[in-house]
Amino acid sequence: MKAFKKFMFVIPMLTVLLIYSASCQKNDDEGLIFNRDRLIKIANDPLYIEFHKLDVEKQKHIINSAFDLEMIKAAIFDLIENPDTKDGNMCNAPDKIFKNIKGGALYKELGCKRYQLKLKIEEKYPGIWQSGSQNLLELKLLCDDNIPEEIEERRNLFEKKLKNNKGY
Repeated sequence: MKAFKKFMFVIPMLTVLLIYSASCQKNDDEGLIFNRDRLIKIANDPLYIEFHKLDVEKQKHIINSAFDLEMIKAAIFDLIENPDTKDGNMCNAPDKIFKNIKGGALYKELGCKRYQLKLKIEEKYPGIWQSGSQNLLELKLLCDDNIPEEIEERRNLFEKKLKNNKGY
C-alpha cells in the first residue's frame, strides 16, 4: 500500500516535469535560426542584402555628416510616445518633424525603407530579430561579404574622416 501511495505521488510529479520540459523546447523553425547554415541562407537573401545595404548607406551618411544627429535623436524621442511610430515605423512619422532638420527627410526615407524590409524579412524568417545579438552580428558580418564595395567605401570614408579630424 505504501508503494502504491509513493507511485501515486511520483506520477503527477513526472507529468508536471514532462509538460514543463516539452514547453521549453523550441520548434524547428526557431532552432534553425541559430544554425550557421540558416544564417548564411538569410545573409544571401536579396531582401536581407538590401536591408543591410540601407544600414551601410546610413552609416556612410553619418560619416559624411549628412545628418544633424542630435536633432534627429530629439525627433525620434518625440516619436517613441506615438503608437504609430514607437515600433520603429518611420513611414508613419509626420514629415513636418524631419522637414527642418539637416538630412531629416533622407533619414526618414532610409528608416521607412528599412522598416518595410524588416517586416518582409520577419515574415520570411520568423523570429530572426529575436534570435540574439550574437546571431544578428554574425548575420551582418556574413552579409558584409555580399557587398564588399559598399563596405570598402564606408571604411575609406571613415579613414578619411579620421585623418581630417586628427585633433578630434
